Amino acid sequence: MYSMVYLYGEIGSGKTSALRDALKQIKSESGIVVVEVNGEEIKNNQWFFYYTINELSYECGYKKGPSKTVLGTRDYVSKVGDILDNTSKQAVIVIENINLMEKKEFNLVSLLLHMHNTFHADLCVMATSRIPWDRFIQEMAHQSASTSLLVSESIPYKIYFEQFTNNEVIKMIFELFPQYARDKVKFQTFLQLFVKQVYPHVRNISEIARNVPSLYKKFEELTERFLLQQECSYCSFSIRCRDERNHGRRSKIYCQRQESRKTRSLSSK
Repeated sequence: MYSMVYLYGEIGSGKTSALRDALKQIKSESGIVVVEVNGEEIKNNQWFFYYTINELSYECGYKKGPSKTVLGTRDYVSKVGDILDNTSKQAVIVIENINLMEKKEFNLVSLLLHMHNTFHADLCVMATSRIPWDRFIQEMAHQSASTSLLVSESIPYKIYFEQFTNNEVIKMIFELFPQYARDKVKFQTFLQLFVKQVYPHVRNISEIARNVPSLYKKFEELTERFLLQQECSYCSFSIRCRDERNHGRRSKIYCQRQESRKTRSLSSK
């Protein structure tokens, strides 16, 4: 087990989905305990210590239960060690959006990197971020009062998630809506227009997909309305096809019938 795994990439690049799949497999197959926390919630060390200690204690089934008060870094490491040793468990601490945590808590990042030296294979930290590791460390160190910490001594295993291309996004969304496959060309045309306009501003694929059904319905209505307003050059009637060369057999018959009715109507007058 790695001491720390750092997954980074822009919003919508798939890092969170990959992390969720990995955690699901870890929980179901290995029995490793998982504790999750959002970096935006980490305002200081004490909050992080208290939250993770209590979650670890609960998830590991540590009945004794550690004290709610954590007296600094050494006490935290000691309490985590007690939980893992007494329950013979392995644990993963997951920090989503670690780049959003308070920059002054630089020493917490250093602690997370070096905890592996204490617990060896019993503990791993997984973190997601929008920015590369080197930039994250520079920003943390720049705004931190602690300048003596050498996090470079322990470097995490880094995984970069590239941004999806428009075509990849279209393919993913298309596969999510098999009910629209009956009119593949129209749906793909809609997705090309939709993704081109939306994806530069909204990177979350799930959020984009949620809007597809309602917007595609409007797209179909507008398309239908537009086509009905076009005059067929074969019979001068307003129908779906704009050009008699593109008519199917049924459309041609329809045009001929309409023309016949028009002729009968004029002759009766």
